[in-house]
Amino acid sequence: MKHIQHFLTFVLTFLSVYMPPVSAQSDIRGRITDHKENPVPYANVAVSGTYEGTVADDSGCFVLKTNLTGTIRIMVTSVGLETAYADIDLAKTVPFLTFELKDEYASLSPAVITAGTFAAGDQGKAELFKPRDIGTTAGAPGDIQATIESLPGTQRVGYTEGLFVRGGSGRESKYIMDGLIFPDPYYSNVPSLKQHGRLDPFLFSGTTFSAGGYSAQYGQALSSVLILNSRGIADSTKTGGGIHSFGGNIFHTQRWNKASLNTNVSYNDLSVYHSISNTRTHWLKSPLIRELRLVFRYKPDNNSLLKMFADISDSKTSIRLNNAESTHPVDFNINNTNFLLNGNYTRFLKGDRSSVYAGASFSGNFDHIRYARIPMVQSGKMAQIKITFKNSFTNDLRLLTGVEYLGTFLYGRSDTLHSTVNDHLLAAFTEAEATIKSKLALRAGIRSEISQYAGNNLAPRISIAYKFSKGSQISLSYGIFHQLPDKTDILFNPQGTSHEKASHYLLNYQFQLNDRTLRAELYLKKYGSLLTDYYPQVIIRPDAGYAKGFEIFYRDKISVDNLDWWISYSYCDSRRRTIIEGELITPDYISTHSITVVGKYWFARPGILASTSCSYSSPRKYQFEDRNAIRKTMAIPAHYGIDISLSKPCAILHRPAMIFLSWQNLTGFDKLLGYIRLPTTDDPLSIFRTEKRTLFIGIFISMYND
Repeated sequence: MKHIQHFLTFVLTFLSVYMPPVSAQSDIRGRITDHKENPVPYANVAVSGTYEGTVADDSGCFVLKTNLTGTIRIMVTSVGLETAYADIDLAKTVPFLTFELKDEYASLSPAVITAGTFAAGDQGKAELFKPRDIGTTAGAPGDIQATIESLPGTQRVGYTEGLFVRGGSGRESKYIMDGLIFPDPYYSNVPSLKQHGRLDPFLFSGTTFSAGGYSAQYGQALSSVLILNSRGIADSTKTGGGIHSFGGNIFHTQRWNKASLNTNVSYNDLSVYHSISNTRTHWLKSPLIRELRLVFRYKPDNNSLLKMFADISDSKTSIRLNNAESTHPVDFNINNTNFLLNGNYTRFLKGDRSSVYAGASFSGNFDHIRYARIPMVQSGKMAQIKITFKNSFTNDLRLLTGVEYLGTFLYGRSDTLHSTVNDHLLAAFTEAEATIKSKLALRAGIRSEISQYAGNNLAPRISIAYKFSKGSQISLSYGIFHQLPDKTDILFNPQGTSHEKASHYLLNYQFQLNDRTLRAELYLKKYGSLLTDYYPQVIIRPDAGYAKGFEIFYRDKISVDNLDWWISYSYCDSRRRTIIEGELITPDYISTHSITVVGKYWFARPGILASTSCSYSSPRKYQFEDRNAIRKTMAIPAHYGIDISLSKPCAILHRPAMIFLSWQNLTGFDKLLGYIRLPTTDDPLSIFRTEKRTLFIGIFISMYND
């Protein structure tokens, strides 16, 4: 169901954030010099957050023409010189602007912990991606997970959802939204189908992907965390909506003096699309999804902010699963209802040197399933409360402390069997970070958890970074991480088990200068305890498995005008003792070699953004024991794919609009993606793409009220 559930929301939000209302053109004039008042010729001048820009002439003078309104930020860049900014209000008379660019080596920014971490944000310290990068990557419009899968350390798994990071399964990664766990980031699992995520990337001003060595304030994640920080108060009142072949949605944002409220309603029914497309999946009922989302912001003063988020959705789908050798197809039907309430309040104290954060969330996910004629029910509710206190004693010394409560309430029923498990987990954490003469950064923390279901644990974590020069540094990180077993496994083991455990060892080098970034990282992850996949389930310890490898990432946004591209390579050697009893086996989702190349080019004259993504993953193996305890191995061929997208901002009926085209799997790659086991047969089910190619064309119009 890729591109379907949130694609329209992504496009409309893209318009509301990056498209101006149609209005009279303004001319912004200015001059650029260095610190000696010499002109800086051919410097780049742009409106931050848009594709509008120009180039200074040989005397350092420029004229920037724009249709934007309100307050905008002008950004001036030139090789070897520091970036300069100026905020101007286009509602007033625009003055002649002067920019003085300082030598880039005149100041040295402090060292930053980068081991295992990719940051994307408006003001991220280790920023490598902007939020709009997540929404404009070919093959992944509006899909956070698909964009993260273009980064090193991740595995592209085409038949199930989840972030598979450095040898870890999809359940070992957690989404963190405004400091709190987002418990159900994907629509409920359907065998053989990869589900789309629930979240729209343009809800967030910052996104940080950590593949290991993350902060002590984050728990219950063995392999990685995806940290999402939502936006503040909306900038204006606006309304948008649209209709397309999958359904449609409408949203309205109301802005008041100190608050804003966004309401979004979406309805998607894929039955028409499936009736005219060449789909391999045998749909008994095409996916039907309805969703309501509310986002409220209140800022009573400059030192505090209240964020409230509410989302409720329901979905229905039914498919038929059938092996070529089987004469008895298996039907799978699921009705899902999901809700989430999330709120947090942040208050800055002592002139912004200290802050208090208090957050709480409550969620529920309810699945009514009929699988192989067996009725099943699985429901899960989660409550979380988190309080943290941050204090900056100086600009170079900071302390974070906090406490957390996590309540998990699970119920499952399969035919006449049922299970109920309630768990209450308490956690406390503290972490100190220090910077010494801008060259050395140290971060040390510890986290302790007490779980009614899984017992106690203690997790020390430490990181260090040393900066050699303006653009290069090295980071090392070590930490212990714990996690409760999967929800289904907990229901199968209501008597309780211990926490699963992993230890991370990371060594990272990063060079970042003049919009070029080079990263190389070595890692080792040792699993100290894991719950087995085979039955009866037991905890394997102390040597449950490992993952080791190295990764390379390079991004260049400056060598070619209007071109932004990156390449990532991952080598992963991972094995675990949880698949077949007594065996150390590589999981079926692990490719030893993975490479992805992404490119984006802005064609200024026609005003079109073109994006392409090319990926390759080496062959894999599916290993299992049949019902006669005979071990079998089945090959999964190498995977490759090419995706493209084109987007054209324009004006229709004097309103901002966008024409969009997306084509996934351009070459028609149609090889095996993997296997899953069916409950009625010993032979695994072969999984292929639902469609050889996925083509989407849309025209979207947004309306502004002010």
